[in-house]
Amino acid sequence: MQPSEVFRLFIERSDELDRTRLCQSGSELGVAFKVVEGRTEIVPRFPDEEDLRSYLVIFRHFLLKREPVFLYRVFNLCEKALTSEPHKVRARSARVGLKTATVGSGIALINQEKDLTPEDALDLLLNGLYFHSDPKHREYLASVPSFLMPMVKFSFLTAVVGVAEVIRYTARVLRDALAKDLVNDTLDTGGQTDCGGTQEER
Repeated sequence: MQPSEVFRLFIERSDELDRTRLCQSGSELGVAFKVVEGRTEIVPRFPDEEDLRSYLVIFRHFLLKREPVFLYRVFNLCEKALTSEPHKVRARSARVGLKTATVGSGIALINQEKDLTPEDALDLLLNGLYFHSDPKHREYLASVPSFLMPMVKFSFLTAVVGVAEVIRYTARVLRDALAKDLVNDTLDTGGQTDCGGTQEER
């Protein structure tokens, strides 16, 4: 694929996300704490599960290493194919934003060796619940006390929201670059490699 084709596909996938019912419905996201009969309970406000699953079907394209719109692959391609330094700077900013969205403060879980980061939560739920049945991920999820599962899902959804904002911003940068003919299409993207980062392994 030529760089412009990859960029157009990225924009198309981003637009698909924005057209999903999850985005159109304006679902609330949050957790609250309340005392019930002397016990503190976590009360989540999560989107409709079917709407979320439909959204994730498109969203995961940006996290799969084999996909042409894998975020880190597109960031690398921006460095090589964009002919405008300001647009490259914006793409670099998006890369930083992705790291911020996925490597933020984690949550401490009982009986676990380390805090669960947003990136961990993405990996756990995508590979252990929504799209795959990885035994280690499922074992980890089963070890989390039930009263803390809303916090795990909240961390997951917070990461999804953060990554989605990066996707939307990157699409705007690419749309502007294409409109102004600032893409070098003489590059061969067939051997394009990624540089690590957030990904769904399968």
